[in-house]
Amino acid sequence: MITRDDFWIIADDTRLETEYVADRKLHYLQIAPLETLQNICLQYRYFIKEYPNNLGVLVSKLPYGKMKSLMAQILAEELGEGDNNLTHLRLFDDFLLSIGISEDALENSINQENTTVLKDD
Repeated sequence: MITRDDFWIIADDTRLETEYVADRKLHYLQIAPLETLQNICLQYRYFIKEYPNNLGVLVSKLPYGKMKSLMAQILAEELGEGDNNLTHLRLFDDFLLSIGISEDALENSINQENTTVLKDD
């Protein structure tokens, strides 16, 4: 049976391995053509859009305590602490507009694979 300490060792190892893979892949973004960068960022936007909803579900299922409070604080930050202009989605949308993505594309460009991944079940 896996212990709590074993779990955290596995989690740390997995996080470190994921960081190495992500680092290698992110280096490509430094040399990627603008259109490729735009497309990647535009698809990432759909994950940013769903993140607060997923955090809300997590907060609702956690027992009362420090973890629930921490996740609620993160959710509040994601939502701009009540200021719609400071939501992470709005800030990212402003970034996308600054790199030449049209406002219309923000809501109408999700690729089918991401639709499947983000679909509510």
